[in-house]
Amino acid sequence: MNIYLYAVNDTPRVEKLAASIGPIAGAQVIRLGEDFTFDRCHNRGMRNDDIFVLVLDGVAELKRFLNNKELLADFRLVILLADNSQQMAVQAHALMPRFISHLDRDIDEIICVFERMIRFCGRSER
Repeated sequence: MNIYLYAVNDTPRVEKLAASIGPIAGAQVIRLGEDFTFDRCHNRGMRNDDIFVLVLDGVAELKRFLNNKELLADFRLVILLADNSQQMAVQAHALMPRFISHLDRDIDEIICVFERMIRFCGRSER
């Protein structure tokens, strides 16, 4: 299983998150940046059991993904918002994520979500 982490800005919080996710059940963290395009999804071999994490800094970035939301429908989506506005959180729900939170939340709480998602996926494959 892979965890794709999309973040334009490599803030210390994003770096800590990436470092903390990796050891979970041997998941491989693949970083995606500003140059990410949806046509590369299939070229990277992304699968339905992969987790796609979006760290979104603002409304413009969110709209980019909203315009392509059908391409994210098959992935287990986690959204972490750098912007704490209620408006952005409401709009982000249109992507139908499994989990949505703010990036400034306790990293350990966010990691627990990944652990549960990975455990659940492992049970369904048996």
